Amino acid sequence: MIGKIKITSADKSSAMPCRALGVEYRDIEGFPGYRVGSDGSIWSKRLSGGRVAREWRQMSGGVDKNGYRKVTLCNHGHQVCWRFSRIVVVAFHGPAPEGMECCHRNGDKTDDRAENLRWGTHRDNIRDKLIHGTHQIGDSHPHSKLTETQVIEIRRRWAAGGVTQHQLAEEFGVKNVTICAVVTRRNWRHV
Repeated sequence: MIGKIKITSADKSSAMPCRALGVEYRDIEGFPGYRVGSDGSIWSKRLSGGRVAREWRQMSGGVDKNGYRKVTLCNHGHQVCWRFSRIVVVAFHGPAPEGMECCHRNGDKTDDRAENLRWGTHRDNIRDKLIHGTHQIGDSHPHSKLTETQVIEIRRRWAAGGVTQHQLAEEFGVKNVTICAVVTRRNWRHV
């Protein structure tokens, strides 16, 4: 049944994972009444007022500003908002080793299946993004104020001389610090 898992006599204990359609379910540590599936799903049997439902309900959650799926879990009035990927990777691959972060193997930040997630370094994560073409750099970065063509023109004019960074900033509609970062190659190093 999509959206709900019946609680049977074999899985009434919230400490025991249940299996349905080849998906493994594990409790979310510290949040009784919630389970996470190896398929990246999050389930709840909690109702308002601390009551417990007879059936598990699949939670839909939402999407954060970076495009990752997120969900809010409650425990005795304490609410925590987490990414689905973080919940899944901790449940199926253990706590994060020192200096590691959650990586999506296929580059799809909404594919939170346990088999698609792993712990890796920040460098591993960036390398994955470059391989999958999902790394936001240059024009594709959501906070980019300039285009590659503009960066090339700014650097050409700065190298030729006769113009100040302040003049370039006014002309291109950005702050002086942005022009400084472009001409010193602190930003836009790939151009």
